[in-house]
Amino acid sequence: MFRIEIEDFNKYSYSHSKVSVTIKDSPEQPTLSIPEGISSGKRVTVTCSVLHSCPSNPPNFTWSHKGTVSSQSLQQTNGQWKIISSLSFTPSKTDHKRNLTCTAVFQGGKKGIRMTTLEVKYAPENVAVISDDSVVEGGTLNLTCSSDSNPAPHTYQWSTGAGTLSEGHTFTLSNVSRHIETIYCTAINTEGQANSSPKQISILYPPEIKVGSSCTSDTSKVTCTCIVDSHPVSEIKLWGTDPSIELRRSHEEKHGTLTIVTLQGALGFSDMVHCQAINSQGNYTMTLQVPHSDDTHSAKILYISIAAIAFLLTITGLSVWITKTCRRNESLITPQPKTELNVTRQSEAKRKCKDVSRCYDGSQHVYGNMEFEDPYEEEYPYEHAGEYEATYANV
Repeated sequence: MFRIEIEDFNKYSYSHSKVSVTIKDSPEQPTLSIPEGISSGKRVTVTCSVLHSCPSNPPNFTWSHKGTVSSQSLQQTNGQWKIISSLSFTPSKTDHKRNLTCTAVFQGGKKGIRMTTLEVKYAPENVAVISDDSVVEGGTLNLTCSSDSNPAPHTYQWSTGAGTLSEGHTFTLSNVSRHIETIYCTAINTEGQANSSPKQISILYPPEIKVGSSCTSDTSKVTCTCIVDSHPVSEIKLWGTDPSIELRRSHEEKHGTLTIVTLQGALGFSDMVHCQAINSQGNYTMTLQVPHSDDTHSAKILYISIAAIAFLLTITGLSVWITKTCRRNESLITPQPKTELNVTRQSEAKRKCKDVSRCYDGSQHVYGNMEFEDPYEEEYPYEHAGEYEATYANV
């Protein structure tokens, strides 16, 4: 209240005209405003405001999230002022369920704090098909589509490469076949949709020995092939007439659920080969007939006969060629009337002799052409003149 005191005169209190002053121990808490429907990837602006009574020293704001900050101050009634701080940012999936805090720091160090939890919408992610890893052929398989999204998907679709099968959070597949295509699901919400990876279903079924398993033979061996389709992979056994004696396979290869076993043996080793496949789902046995040995034996004799005839023809032709070659060489060394030259007086060093025929057996006379070195070239010019007869000497 107001009171007046005049010394040595009068004193008075205006008790009916009072002014009430209220002092708070802590400042007001800010007000935090967030728009509805925050979506991942779409920019948003949130605001934080607080009242104060000192426009020359307004409070300062801090935010718990990074972004662009701006502020403005507005005058209110009763001597109050309002300051508003704005934060703009682009939310993501990681901001969902994250706390957002606004803090107003007043002069003197006192603080006002307001916090809220962000609700961010985003399209389905990590869509997957959940089911048992394996199922027996002809059985039933239950599948569930799972996803991470906000809000939760309002539609689930089940599909194969051929098209859509059904809708619903779960899907039941009856009378499962080994030939079923891969299955995937699609999750759809207000923000978008996403597909799962194709689900590879492991179908278990007993062995089946496929058409094409057989035995063939040629002139030297028998080849038997056994083709088995099964899942899981089968253990394969081969035997002939005695089941206790297992035949050793020559080769084995695998292609998915197919196993191909090859056996090779000599002609006549067995009239039949038994192929047995066993896995956890059952077993299967097939008897493979080996081609009759008479047919194989006849073919073998035919090939041997042809080879023998070819060999005899080769030997005969070679003998005729050698004989003709020897006779031709003998005719070349038959003595003919020629100019004879006595060379008995010539020294051994002056003679040059060479063999005429390789077929010489010592029974006939052999004549060879003689060549002379200097100084006889001038005396016997026949050696160097092509139009003259050759000079022969008896050796």
